[in-house]
Amino acid sequence: MARLSFEEHPKESLHVMLFDQVANSSELLERIKAGKFEPEATVVDGELVMDLFPLNVAANKALTANARGDLVTRSLHAELLHNLSGSKHIVESLNRFGISPKSEKILVAKFNATDEDVGKLKELIKGEEVDMQALPKHANVERIKQLYGISPEETRAQYIVDSIVMKMATKSMS
Repeated sequence: MARLSFEEHPKESLHVMLFDQVANSSELLERIKAGKFEPEATVVDGELVMDLFPLNVAANKALTANARGDLVTRSLHAELLHNLSGSKHIVESLNRFGISPKSEKILVAKFNATDEDVGKLKELIKGEEVDMQALPKHANVERIKQLYGISPEETRAQYIVDSIVMKMATKSMS
């Protein structure tokens, strides 16, 4: 588990956990769609996050929008998932970066999580919690490149994570 903090939002934090060999993705997805995923958290396809930096940027952007009353989604956790995407379209972002019924790698992020929240999330997800340092090993780099539209030229010129953050940051400008 990792705990991210935010310089611009010192009272806020984000607890992040990565799970592998998840056996109940279908059940989790049903709960999310029914609005019954408790405690509320962001549930991401674990193959689509290769570094905590883009997650930190997306979370900071969500916290800033929330503080200004400018969320484009219905909740802070949905805003985080939407911000991870390179797309302006909310439904597309949620479908692409959220889990599927067959997801085996799941990343869960909870703002201002208590120990009780963390315990409930670990109990809810039927999978093996993995050390966050293993995040790059679980990433599907080719799928990430495709979803963010990262060209071969970009991967030669810079680290993929830099390209991801650039795409996230500029999505509102295109």
